[in-house]
Amino acid sequence: MLQIKAAFTKVTASVMIAVSLAACCVVQLCAKQPGEIRYLAVGDSIPNGYSCDDTEISPYPEVVRAQYARDKGVPVELVNIAQNGISTVRFNASKLGEEEVLEHIRKADVITVTIGANDLIDAFKMACQDVLGREERFWNISDAMEMLNAEMKAHPTTVLKAIGAIAGWDYDAFEESYCTMMDGITGEAEESALIVVTDIYNPTTGLGMPGTLGMVVDSIIDKMNSIIAAHADEYGYHTVDLDEAGISSHVQKDGLHPTQEGQQIIADVVLQELAVMEQEEEGTPRSGSACESGDQSGRMWNYMAVAGIGVTGTILIILGVWKGKKREKEDEDTTGCN
Repeated sequence: MLQIKAAFTKVTASVMIAVSLAACCVVQLCAKQPGEIRYLAVGDSIPNGYSCDDTEISPYPEVVRAQYARDKGVPVELVNIAQNGISTVRFNASKLGEEEVLEHIRKADVITVTIGANDLIDAFKMACQDVLGREERFWNISDAMEMLNAEMKAHPTTVLKAIGAIAGWDYDAFEESYCTMMDGITGEAEESALIVVTDIYNPTTGLGMPGTLGMVVDSIIDKMNSIIAAHADEYGYHTVDLDEAGISSHVQKDGLHPTQEGQQIIADVVLQELAVMEQEEEGTPRSGSACESGDQSGRMWNYMAVAGIGVTGTILIILGVWKGKKREKEDEDTTGCN
């Protein structure tokens, strides 16, 4: 019987040591292999860092990436799929059909979306084309506005035609296209992903637009922004107001795109909104490591390893007891024969 107890004690101690070592390995694995936070930037020329005069512009997603990495103390991987001139319509037709883009969405921990201004700009260019009776399409809004201004100076009533044309903006079409885009993004993204959407500021402020026409454009933008805000709860994103942040005072000489100061302002308000969203997560760790960012597959394998050792240890204990009893029985049989 003493032999059985000794065997049982040895096996139990071995199992406890093995389990402890395995648990330590799991902790060390999490501590030594911190994962990256994956950040995906979606949008148009603003997050793409467009510069109208070849001045180097660091787009706000890059500014966010650098600051977020410093704040979190872990690497932040940025994938920026922003594209100059893209609208929600073109995004749905092209980007949402690319498997590579969908894969980036699926992996993202943070997503920012800045898109919609080109939907309005495209409509404005078409309105100018109709008002001016021009068959050739305008490739940029500056040319369209320049020709429209010249026509309005020669024929002041042209402004009324322009107002009538742009006032016919199809809000329902924009909302449908916008929702199609957000369906595609949120349908692929992880539920835990933090999504921040920037709204639209007036892209025609510096183009010398007549006051009455500018007021119409402002009202259209207000309606577009109300559509963006109205779907925030439905799709689980937060919005930031770029006009309120003062972007219109920090645009390049084209009157459209943010200067470096403007990009910094956008980055600051995006980071502020991310901080708000993290607080709403009730302190859920999001550092990106297997233990802290919710890497369930890695965590599961670690737990399974520990559990497997525990089960193996239990089997060894049972086998040890069984062998001890068998040996005791053999000893009794041997003693009886003698």
